[in-house]
Formats: sequence, structure tokens, C-alpha cells
Amino acid sequence: MHIKSVVLSAVYVAGVVCLCVPMALCASPPVPPESAAPAGSSTQPAGKSGGAGAAASQSRVYGKPLSTEIFPGEMIRYKSGNREIQAYLVKPKLPAGASKDLANLPAVIVVHDIFGMTPFIKAEAEKLARQGYTVMVPNLYSRLDKTENGLDAQTAWIDYDKTSDQQVTRDLAAAMDYLEGPPVEDQPPQRPIGVVGYDMGGIYAMMMAGADLRVGAAVNYYGRILYSSTTSMRPASPVESLFNLRAPLLNFYGTIDPQVPENQLREMESRLSHNLNKTFYEIVKYPGVGHSFMVPTRPGYNADAAKKSEEKTRLFLAEHLRAEPVKVE
Repeated sequence: MHIKSVVLSAVYVAGVVCLCVPMALCASPPVPPESAAPAGSSTQPAGKSGGAGAAASQSRVYGKPLSTEIFPGEMIRYKSGNREIQAYLVKPKLPAGASKDLANLPAVIVVHDIFGMTPFIKAEAEKLARQGYTVMVPNLYSRLDKTENGLDAQTAWIDYDKTSDQQVTRDLAAAMDYLEGPPVEDQPPQRPIGVVGYDMGGIYAMMMAGADLRVGAAVNYYGRILYSSTTSMRPASPVESLFNLRAPLLNFYGTIDPQVPENQLREMESRLSHNLNKTFYEIVKYPGVGHSFMVPTRPGYNADAAKKSEEKTRLFLAEHLRAEPVKVE
């Protein structure tokens, strides 16, 4: 089997592996810090991608982002079971001369971190909308009657403890229903959907990639991999779903993240490399970088890692959510 290793400013693992099924779960309680991962290259087996959400050609050249203008974001509500879930929705403006078939744009669900719908999360959604996606940010604390504003640390942990993995994955699946619109008989869904999550949201993005065939691509920013213990709210560690990865999965981690130590990353790689479906995956590791490196207001913020990750995410989503490069006539 061909072995491929890549070095990305920091060290990252790149490869192609599998595609398949089960349901997934969310973020976990803090994990005790361990020694930092050593700097150096990692490898991961490269195989064929196939099945739902299969990887497209790695040599494709993309057009520029579809639009640099967006409509003002709006707060909406959508149904999940018998409850209404609040969400932030932002859409791009189609440029003059855009092809008519671009009207039904690919969509991305952004999954917030434990602090809820913060200004950072909304800003990330708007960045994605400027790349030509309809973007939706469900408020995963809606059932607790929380507003869209970010939470303080103590309240965030209390609310997280009241929110089960099963409930969140159902609310995210309902968000996908909303984005797809009413089903059309004998026709597949018209809108490719990606999932991008941060910290707690990274775990849900990872798990939705293993649970829902409608996910066309998923991006996990430093989501925890193993729970310190399982409960009725967290019945299985997120890593358990990786054997059945259905959609291409891009992961970002810092090597000195105390919440995701190196032994957990090795466990993640092991599961992904034995993924039953041969789905594309990649793990990007930044030496000397810690947790929450994407958030400017957090102590672990790293501007260089954040910039590189955003660009890699842009290309990854363009690769897997757009059948063709964006064209303006």
C-alpha cells in the first residue's frame, strides 16, 4: 500500500482512507494534560476514496470565491421534533452574471463551541458565506431557552452538562432538513451540505460525518476524541464512530493541547486508518500550538495556525462540496 506523508508548516498527516455508518456524539469534559507531541512527520495510509461524500480529484483548480458580499445575517427558527431551534442564517449575494444553476448554493452548518453563539462563531459563519455558501449556525442551547449570545465559562459548562449527544445530533440533522427544503419525489437532495465545528462543535462535526449520508464534508477544529467516562448523556466516546466515517473529514489540532493529548490523536489515526469505507481524511498538527487556537479572545490563539487552517478549510470545502469550480458567465 502506498504511504504518503506531508509536512505543513507544522506537521500534518495527509492521506486517503474510508467511508460508512453509525451515530456520533459531542464534546467531552476536560482531559488531563500530557506531554506534547514530538515534532516530526506522521504518516497515514492512502487508499481509494469512495461511496457517499467520496473525495474528488486532488489536482482540481478552483475559481475565486463566488461572492465577497453577503446579505445581513438573520436569526431564524426551525423545527426539530416538537421544538423550535434558534439559528443564525447568512447567505451570499450572487454576483451579476452568475450561472442560474448557482441559485441553490451548497450549504455549511457551523457548530459552535461550548460557549454558544459568540461573535467569533458568527464571524466564522460570515467568512464562509463570503466563499459562496449558505451558512447556518444552530443554537444548540435553544432547548434551555438561551439567547444567541455567548455564555460565560461557568454557565457554559452547566448548559453543556444538560445537553445530550443524542439531542444535539438530532437538532443538527433537523438543521440539514431545513437547508434541504421540502423533499422532491424520486430526486436526490439538491444542496451539498458541509459541517464545520469548533471544540465541542468539532466533535459534533466529526460525529455527523460518521452518521449522516447527507454530509458532503466535515471539518473538526480540535474536538475532543475520548471521554474521560461515559454516561447516559455521553454513552460513547466520539472516536467510536470513526470506523464508519461517511464523509471526507479534515481535522486540526495543536500538539500541546492538554484536552487532546498525543495518545488520543494516535487512537484517532488508528480508527481512521481502519475506516471501513475508505473515506478521505486528514489530520493537521501544529507543533507548539495549544487549544482554541482559532479564537482571538482565547489564551491559546495562534494567528499563524488560524490563517493556515482557514485557507486549508476553504480549499477542502471547495473540493468536496462543489462538483465544479465556481464560474461566472
